[in-house]
Order: sequence, then C-alpha cells, then structure tokens
Amino acid sequence: MGNIFPKDPKRRKKIYTFSSFVLLSVLFWLIIKLSQDNEARFELGVDISNIPAGYILKDMSHDRIAVDLRTVGARLFYIQLSKQPNAANLDFSEFNMIERDGEIFFYVTSRDLEHSLPSFLYPDSEIVSIHPDTLFLEVNEAKKKEVPVVFNGSLDFYARHRQYGEIDIKPERIMISGPADIVETIDTLYTKEIHLKKLDKPVEKHVEVINPFPAESITLSDDNVKVFVDVREYTESKVEVPINIKCPEVYNEQVANIRLFPSRVTVFYLVALEDYGEITDDMFSVKAECPFEKANNNRLSVEVESKPLNIEILRFEPPRVEYILLR
Repeated sequence: MGNIFPKDPKRRKKIYTFSSFVLLSVLFWLIIKLSQDNEARFELGVDISNIPAGYILKDMSHDRIAVDLRTVGARLFYIQLSKQPNAANLDFSEFNMIERDGEIFFYVTSRDLEHSLPSFLYPDSEIVSIHPDTLFLEVNEAKKKEVPVVFNGSLDFYARHRQYGEIDIKPERIMISGPADIVETIDTLYTKEIHLKKLDKPVEKHVEVINPFPAESITLSDDNVKVFVDVREYTESKVEVPINIKCPEVYNEQVANIRLFPSRVTVFYLVALEDYGEITDDMFSVKAECPFEKANNNRLSVEVESKPLNIEILRFEPPRVEYILLR
C-alpha cells in the first residue's frame, strides 16, 4: 500500500496544519459542550428498608426508577464513567397507605423520592423528573413454620450391601418464613435430587434443600442438610414360622376346626452380618386370610404380618396354603 502522505514537504506541511486546525476545532467544540448544561437519564434499582416486623414485601410496581438529570456536560460525563451507587434506598416508614379493592397498598411519589436518591446526583445538578411518578408496594403478613425435610434421590449398592436403618437427615426440620398464604401451602421440603452409587460403606453428604417458592420471598433457615446413609453387608437367612388364621371373633369356634396344609411357611430374608445371631423365629408372625369371608376354593393366601425391623423380606414359601374344615 502506498504512503497516504505526499512526499512533497510543502504539501505535507499543509496537511499537518489542516489536521491540527480540525483537531483544535473538535477540542474547542468538546470544551464548549462539556461546559454547557445537558440532560441525561440514569436508571437506579430500588431498595426498601425498615419493613415492620411481622410483614414481608410481596410485590413492587417497579423495581427500577429512571432519573432525568440536568447539569454541566463535564459532570454528566464524569458520572457516566465513574462507578457510582446504582440504587435508591427507600425507607418504608415514609410510604403513604391507600386501600384498593379491599387490599392495602403503600406508595411514595417522585417528589418524596428525591431525598432518597444517591448523593452523586445532587451537587450542581437539577433533577428534571423521576419515572414512574408514583411507586407502589404491597406487603403481606409474614409467617413462620417448621416443616420436615425429605431425602430426594436414589441409592445403589454393591452386591450383598444394603441400607441399614432409616436415612438420617440433620436438621430433620427447617423453619420457613414468608407470606402467610404461601407458607400455609408448604408441608414438606425436599433435598436436591442426588444419586449415590456403588455404596459399600456408610456415606455422609451435605445436600442442598430446594426452596419451592424463591420468587415469592420464601426463605429457609437452612439452605442445606447433612444426609447420612448407614450401609452394611447383608447375608441371606431363613426361618420356619407357624401360620395363624386371622378371623373376626364370631368365627372363633370354626377356626379351631381348620387344619392347614402345610401349617408353616419358610421366610427367606436378608440380615446385616452383625445382626445375624439376634434374629429368632418368634420375631416373625405369618397370617392366612379368613376362609369364611370370601370364596377361596380351599386355598388361602398367606402374608407376613410382622417381622424384625432390621431385616428385609425376600420371599416366603408357599404363598398359598390348602385347608380342610373338620366337622
């Protein structure tokens, strides 16, 4: 690419001189503009303080306000370039109250807003206007309630390993607070969904608690809980248990004449290795349905009525038994 400046020194000098005059003209124009009054719009967030205890901010007509400011251009230029506070801090006690359609609202006018604006807007400046001209707030009665936290997730174990006992969550209950009409609808909180895989030993995790209504100003006393899952190695075992026939008392005489075939069932179950020696036959109860309450073709369904808490039933055999009624 060729040189844009001519090689002739005289012509080059003329170009330099012309460029200098243009630059000076722009500079003088800029100085004049910066020394004159100009207008600019600044957008500010809205912060509300001193809301009375027992109440909570439900809604606000505008979460930002626009301030039209007139001052010398140099100051506007400085404000726009510098990092200034970007929020108006409004005191709730200065709001007026009004009732509309049976609901109570609080409001403040743009004139009342002026003294709450950041101080950088004031020196040698004129506030031309503030938009909106009125800011409305709606508050609700606040309520607190303690609700249980439930684990939300899945557990996957290595072979012969199982969960031992209940999942332990601490704290078990969390205090929620917010608008009364929302709080009353919340009866349970859930943890964030997690999936624990290939467990072969106890595990402890800090898990986030899901806020069901964050947009409705619902707050939680705890954002997470500690989840503990006890994991033990299990083995399979079995017991033989006699079958009881469960009938209303009116059939007691007939029940005494029933004979079951077989009269016992074998219950197969999983038990933690350390609990293996503590499980006895009398900890189990098995019942058969009442033959006088339904058509059964001389066969009765069997179910395990009670068992030790620290075992897991795998199956029982047989699931149905035959019977005869002695006359």
